[in-house]
Amino acid sequence: MQPIQTPSIEIKLPPPNGPDPWYRCAYYSGMINDWYAKTESHRLSIPGELPQEKKFYVDIAVLQAKRELGVDSATPVTLEEWGEMAAPGYNGMVEIQAAGRRVSVSFEHDTLDEPAVRFEKPKDGRRVIFSVCEQNRGNDWERFVKDVSGLDKNTFTLCVSSWPGNPVDHEATMKQHGVNGHVIKLTGEFSRAAGMDACAKDPSYQDDDIIFATDVDVYTPQDVITAVRRYVSLGHRAYFPVGPNRALHQTGLGAFAIGDYKRVGGYDTAKYGNRYGYEDTDLFYRLRLARVMPVRFFHDELKHIDHAPMQGWSGVNTPHGEFHHCKGFGYIGEEDHLLAAGQAMWNRPLNQLRGA
Repeated sequence: MQPIQTPSIEIKLPPPNGPDPWYRCAYYSGMINDWYAKTESHRLSIPGELPQEKKFYVDIAVLQAKRELGVDSATPVTLEEWGEMAAPGYNGMVEIQAAGRRVSVSFEHDTLDEPAVRFEKPKDGRRVIFSVCEQNRGNDWERFVKDVSGLDKNTFTLCVSSWPGNPVDHEATMKQHGVNGHVIKLTGEFSRAAGMDACAKDPSYQDDDIIFATDVDVYTPQDVITAVRRYVSLGHRAYFPVGPNRALHQTGLGAFAIGDYKRVGGYDTAKYGNRYGYEDTDLFYRLRLARVMPVRFFHDELKHIDHAPMQGWSGVNTPHGEFHHCKGFGYIGEEDHLLAAGQAMWNRPLNQLRGA
């Protein structure tokens, strides 16, 4: 066995005018939805019926725990399997009872090299920063702050981005409910990408602090914060919780170490600006390209209230194939994605296909 290494891969943003990479050009196709859904994680209780190939990873995790703690006995409790498409191979974490406490050992195995293991050592003092954008939605903001005020206030802080013309007094609302946080006032048009980027790049945050990109329409239970602290690991993992009313192929909410956010270029504000949607999916893919593994579990009490696109967001009806520069992917122009093109693309001459 070998220790899990921290990757040093840096990802550069594609040029604003293209060409765009494959994961942008294949967005909304059936392949991408299927791939993203298969990043879901699962838990298996132990003892239980475990296939021998899975027991192998439990065994090496137990061995690592015994070495780390210097004990002769350690009992595995839970095996977590991180989605089959989260990273190549078989990856996950084993929760173990040893030395009178619960510990965790993660493992990664691409099935080519030796499996790598790591005894998880949670770092005290890491901040979880709820990053939200709010513009002229005072009632939603009031509800959001009231909801989070019921959580353990020692486990998080707020960062809210706002733009000119917004009458909401964010500081007063946070003070009223006893919630710590600060406001970043931006210029120009509303842009979720720019707002999230401003919070993540606040100079007071450290690389291993955690940004939780969320929304004023989201109710977040305490177990999500616990999971964010458990799974987000600088250079290794990000966490994307899923609620019962959100499809598995939707990104939306995500938590990641600030150092990893910087390493992959952050939200692409030049490309997505005030365009509605995809800025979060784009960041997800670049984190994965940098070998930051996405961990995704369901949370029964995590709720997202669906809403129309906010005023000021543009490009809602711009076909994906026109917005992105996808040379070689066969867009016709009027289709929104590859799936819609179908046979219409197959039977058209090359000179009628965008960027063929």
